[in-house]
Amino acid sequence: MINKEFRQKVSLKNDISSETAEKAIVEFASLSKRGPRRKHNSDELLTHLKEIASRLGYTPSCKEIYEKEKYTYNMYITCFGSLHNAQKLAALKPRNNYNSIKNVTRENCVEDIKRMYVELGGPPNWAQLKKYGKYPFGIYYSRLGGLKKIKKLPELKML
Repeated sequence: MINKEFRQKVSLKNDISSETAEKAIVEFASLSKRGPRRKHNSDELLTHLKEIASRLGYTPSCKEIYEKEKYTYNMYITCFGSLHNAQKLAALKPRNNYNSIKNVTRENCVEDIKRMYVELGGPPNWAQLKKYGKYPFGIYYSRLGGLKKIKKLPELKML
């Protein structure tokens, strides 16, 4: 019910002035917060998201928000329902990484592993995959198997 009402308010943003719509959505989002009261408010989160984007030159991902910033990705979910909603409210173009991750093939993963193999001087471990990999660890795992299978890839034996 709350998500449906929130989506309706977001779609109203095009029909009324953006300032009025943003205030209504921020007010609604603050009413639908779960858990204990937070020290931050939705205006601070949106301002901070805009600052990150201006610093980076593009809309930040969940990983970039989590690694470098004082607010976590979960704070945006708690306040706005999703990072996607927060990006819309901050007048940023939401990133569509979700569909691109579904289209990652085994070959894409092998190529990225090869890149890391050359850079790191050997097959990457879990922490290195997480830090230097293009994709989330789960993608490598689902496409290639566990770390033992990754280390035994025939494509890596040539390197």
